[in-house]
Amino acid sequence: MILNKTEPTYLIVIGVSVISWIITHIVDRTLEKPILEYRVISVDSVKDLVSCEDNLKPKEVEVTRYIVKNLSINKLLEKVSLMVRADVGKIFSVRMRAVEPAVSADTPEKCYLTHAEFYNMKFHPGAAFLLDIQASTGAKLSLRLQESSTPINLTKTNYETCIVKYETEILLTIFIILSLLLLLHFFLKSEGSKKEDKEDA
Repeated sequence: MILNKTEPTYLIVIGVSVISWIITHIVDRTLEKPILEYRVISVDSVKDLVSCEDNLKPKEVEVTRYIVKNLSINKLLEKVSLMVRADVGKIFSVRMRAVEPAVSADTPEKCYLTHAEFYNMKFHPGAAFLLDIQASTGAKLSLRLQESSTPINLTKTNYETCIVKYETEILLTIFIILSLLLLLHFFLKSEGSKKEDKEDA
């Protein structure tokens, strides 16, 4: 099958339109229920940690930071309580810090050797909290949702949450690529027409 000169343009537009629709559909489906996205990083040291036991002085420890963010653009999430459990190892100290425009909880965090609890967090749209956990080296930790004022999905960073966060940038990139492809197509088409005119002359 041989394409005529106008068909590549239509194929490019249709292809980009389909991709854009898929991205928008994924975002809409993902945000049907408010999402708290979290990712886990290791940090060297943290000050002002709350100790689980005053007399406990661990030697080999590591600090794990949970960055928990509200991905909703128009939903305030209130009375959110989270728990970090040590499935393997022990927790020695913790700290919770709000990243503006998040609001610090009125209820202080509670720390035990087996788990840590963080209460009454208020997540404004796009706001985040930092949960720092000092635990024994090699400890295996897990983050869980205890309660909230509205149903929430607590999920680790994945391709869907990345699409939600960068939807505007992705669509803008697709638009730029479409524009470049169309310009390239019309340029090649113009060069082909000039070549044909020279051959006819």
